[in-house]
Amino acid sequence: VFQAMANLGDDVLKPFLQDVVKFSGLSKTLFVTSLTKPGLVVPVIPQVGLTMLLDWMVHYSNLALYSSLYPAGKLLSGMLNTLPPKPRYYYHRWLDAWRYGSGGDY
Repeated sequence: VFQAMANLGDDVLKPFLQDVVKFSGLSKTLFVTSLTKPGLVVPVIPQVGLTMLLDWMVHYSNLALYSSLYPAGKLLSGMLNTLPPKPRYYYHRWLDAWRYGSGGDY
């Protein structure tokens, strides 16, 4: 798996080595590993169990969602900075959550 990550480049490997999970890097790694080493991936499924795999898919989906919301939220920042103080505060907290939740702080 680490060899696949290294082959995909520093933008995939370096964040992972610093405990930053990014949707793009994780997706690329899962895709390449499942194609090149299916014998490594398939046995893990029964060991992990369907319930835990589905639970992980929720987290993976949320990572994808936050990874798309963060850039969209940044695009709106100029317009939303004209909001009154309280809604603007909440907007910035949502933006922070999307940033850190997407690995955008790397």
